[in-house]
Amino acid sequence: YIRYETSTFARTGHHCRYHLLTCAPGEYLAYGNGAHGHRNGRRFRNVRRLDAYLDAVEAGRAPRAGSDPVTGWAAEQERLLLGLRRACGVVAGRGGAALVGSAWGSRLVDAGVIARSGDRLRVARPLLGDEAARAVLALEAGDC
Repeated sequence: YIRYETSTFARTGHHCRYHLLTCAPGEYLAYGNGAHGHRNGRRFRNVRRLDAYLDAVEAGRAPRAGSDPVTGWAAEQERLLLGLRRACGVVAGRGGAALVGSAWGSRLVDAGVIARSGDRLRVARPLLGDEAARAVLALEAGDC
């Protein structure tokens, strides 16, 4: 088994497409109560209560509890956060440049937590991946 995502292992060629898609980030639908989806630049969530979910579906309504646009800096931050979960990492882009240029990100690179290879960044020490995520979340749009 090889690690292809922060805490996910599989035999070669047997990676979970859902995990790869959500870390890409790709588009996916939400089926079931409490499920989350992502389409057309919007993140959406279904109602949690089973009875409310079934009532909506049986009435022919989408069982949505809400949705939020994922654009601009939020989209870049999410791309970086999700991509850093993958063992192969993510193309740095403007968010990655801001990350390694920040004091926190620079310390993580120096400590070997985040590794740079060409135009890609990856978490080299997966048990410390939360530190990389915190550093990404601490970035502001103006840091780019």
